[in-house]
Amino acid sequence: MKRPSLLLLILLSPVCFAASFYLEGYGALPRMWGFMLGMAALFIASPTLSALMAFRCFKSAIVRVGAFFGLQIIQVALIFCVVPPGARMEMIGIGHRLKRNLPVQILSDCSSTLTQQFSDGTLVTNSAPPQLYPPLTRASAIVAESVLPQALRGRFRCVAVSTNRGNLEVFFEYQPQIGIVCTKEQFENSFFHHRIADGVYAYHYQRP
Repeated sequence: MKRPSLLLLILLSPVCFAASFYLEGYGALPRMWGFMLGMAALFIASPTLSALMAFRCFKSAIVRVGAFFGLQIIQVALIFCVVPPGARMEMIGIGHRLKRNLPVQILSDCSSTLTQQFSDGTLVTNSAPPQLYPPLTRASAIVAESVLPQALRGRFRCVAVSTNRGNLEVFFEYQPQIGIVCTKEQFENSFFHHRIADGVYAYHYQRP
């Protein structure tokens, strides 16, 4: 293998680190496997590739040692300074999974209907489920499944309307602390939110 081709391996560890968390969020990997594979990319693959590149590209022992540490620093810098953090990659994966699995336009239209009914006092509500997770713990009303469009029934653990600083939000909880929120508030893409359409965000509240 030629030296330039070997040096391309420097990108392998950062790419594997990001992909591991993304694939977990997307549902292609079991829970915690993304974290474990990401740590393996950082602590096992990165030094292994650094040693391989240093050994194959240089002949002098001193140069090999210097190259190993230099390549290691470059890979770690790429992981921490260039590649998005693991939690952000996981959030992107969750957003893409929910956008793939759920009818986003129907969710948005349903949200508008539910907030209007809540404002008019005509919303049909239900009692809270036995286990209520953030952010639904601050919900103003739990929506009865019977008022949801047929395409949405049976697809969520809980649907709730919440008042946030005078703004009505509708949460569609897909899994505990994971789901979609329809809101007029503008969220930044972050560890907790990923925009999938106008006013529609996937959320993952990684909080107890």
